[in-house]
Amino acid sequence: MLGLLALSAAPAAASPQADRAQAYYRFLLARHLEAQGEADRAATELREAAKLDPGAAEIRAELAALYARQDQPREAAQWGSAALEIDPSNREAHRVLGFVAAGQVGLDTSVRLTDAGGLAAAVRAIDHLEAARRTDRLADLAIELTLARLYLRTGVPGKAVPVLQRVLLSDPDRPTVVLMLAEAYEASGQLEEAAAGFRRATQQRPRDSDLHQRLGDVLFRLGRYREAVSAWQRALSGDLPPAEREGIERKIRTARELEPER
Repeated sequence: MLGLLALSAAPAAASPQADRAQAYYRFLLARHLEAQGEADRAATELREAAKLDPGAAEIRAELAALYARQDQPREAAQWGSAALEIDPSNREAHRVLGFVAAGQVGLDTSVRLTDAGGLAAAVRAIDHLEAARRTDRLADLAIELTLARLYLRTGVPGKAVPVLQRVLLSDPDRPTVVLMLAEAYEASGQLEEAAAGFRRATQQRPRDSDLHQRLGDVLFRLGRYREAVSAWQRALSGDLPPAEREGIERKIRTARELEPER
């Protein structure tokens, strides 16, 4: 009799529905905590929520994003992968994994990758970020710009061109995008468009000697020697190392020798 009373007094085991409700509460609490600057507590709440709801990809994706914002790529990748194991189409998980992989590549240059490790990371990043794209609302600018840079770095500049053209439609004066589009045109052999792009970039940054030199290089390839000389002369007005200055002066002499033939 006492045993039966003890059993009746004991709390009933939580139902799956109750666990999911508790997980959702912890999910919302974690967002609030992070907004208040308590990222560690937020991560704890999300981990508990993940235990309560083993089938919730969104919770794991949110935890991955939280770790990514806290610059913890290893943990971000771990939880992003866990989310995709449950839901292979989860966009937030793909977004996090894409940016984690892109961070291994380096996006401060458009120079083509040659090492196998860098190329593999770039391909992974592209796969994830393409999967994270949305078609039902405005594009995620960070995804689009990162994809464009990755296309340039993996040697497919033709794929970068339409991406950057779309970005410029919404933000036509962003210097970084203007320059990237010029680089994409040049790398894909569209030299007239590249020249126009580099000229626009020099108008935005008139004191950038490197941009003037690159404009001159494209104009020279087009056979527009007089314009190339003019661009290189503007490049020489900057503060350049002696070796670079000598190189530009040699280009100018070569172009002047060829110009009368035109």
